Amino acid sequence: MNRPTPTHVLLVCLSAAGSVRAGAQLSLREALRLADHSAYGNRIAAGATAAQTAQSLASLKGILPNVRFEAGYVRTSDPIGVFGATLRQRAITQANFDPQRLNYPSAVGNYQGGIVVEQPVFNADAWTGRRTALRAAEASQASEQWTRLSTRVNVVRAYYGVMLAAERATALRSAALTARAHVTQAAAMVRQGLATKSDALLASVRAGEIEADLAEAEGGAATARQQLAVLLGGAGTALPPAHAAPGTLPSVDRIRDVVAGDTAALPAEPRADVQAATRAF
Repeated sequence: MNRPTPTHVLLVCLSAAGSVRAGAQLSLREALRLADHSAYGNRIAAGATAAQTAQSLASLKGILPNVRFEAGYVRTSDPIGVFGATLRQRAITQANFDPQRLNYPSAVGNYQGGIVVEQPVFNADAWTGRRTALRAAEASQASEQWTRLSTRVNVVRAYYGVMLAAERATALRSAALTARAHVTQAAAMVRQGLATKSDALLASVRAGEIEADLAEAEGGAATARQQLAVLLGGAGTALPPAHAAPGTLPSVDRIRDVVAGDTAALPAEPRADVQAATRAF
């Protein structure tokens, strides 16, 4: 039997995003978009990939030609320097051989410039370092791809976790209201002699248990929202009002319909984390 991959899970959840109630609620597509651009793990992985790619470019220094420009300016009154500069400028005349001018020349300025091209013949260390740097860059890219995919899966899990936590809290609120009404009814029945005090105490204890479960569920719902906010690159305090929690989960039949066409065959290409581990050596 073929196993669903994280990609299949994403396809299911993306198709289910259309069932979320309209309004100011955060859709799954928007949540994934925010995570792709702002998630802390994605940004760290992207920075590591950029740094590793830059290191692979630095290794080209020992392989490609090196071109540099040189320029300078010299001004001197030294007799040998003045005569040499004048000769280098091809400005020598008969007057330059005057003994008085040769011994006491005027200061002369000379500009110099040039282009130097250096081509390494063979640098084994540079070629080895280049191959190693390229493999390290490929491994970093594969690792970034896996990080992004893992982040998207975590966003899907947290997105629908917010739904489940909210629905659990809603159900327990209804149960708490029913339990309080039952306690009131039990007390009235005790006063009328239709029930014993133990029955009323039992109803009160059960109502207290439901109240405790409700407090736990409300705390879990707040935590789920904070976790989703962190995954989306926020500060983790809570989702902003413009990004309210979603509404309902997709039906089981809809999930099966989406997954059935995508699990016919597993992808032949290795997973990104396996590629990263393979290219690192």
